[in-house]
Amino acid sequence: MNTKDYDVDNIDVALQDRFRSYEVTMNTATIYDICNQVNNGKFPDSTLNSIMDLYEKVKLLVESNELTRELSLRHLTEVIMYAENQNDLFSFFQDLTSIVCARDTDGKINEAERKIYLSTIKKSIK
Repeated sequence: MNTKDYDVDNIDVALQDRFRSYEVTMNTATIYDICNQVNNGKFPDSTLNSIMDLYEKVKLLVESNELTRELSLRHLTEVIMYAENQNDLFSFFQDLTSIVCARDTDGKINEAERKIYLSTIKKSIK
């Protein structure tokens, strides 16, 4: 189960006992290799490098508390699988704004985070 964004310590003990938690982390090289396998020659290496650049930049923005959530391996592989061309990449990553950025008390996407994320996409995905 995904425990990173959830307070799993407050789950009832009887329910908690039915699950085991393991921390699984992957380095960037492993993520690149998986994305490259999914890509299967669809996009050139320079495009995969741009996607990984975006991944790394978003990760750093989360570490510096400028963005709320990182892009996951699932996000990266889905974009690669479903994008038909280079122009689709920006649009597909833009569609992930609601996942990467926080929401305010009205449920609207945090505007400062949205601007940072969109700017980061523009700088990375060329």
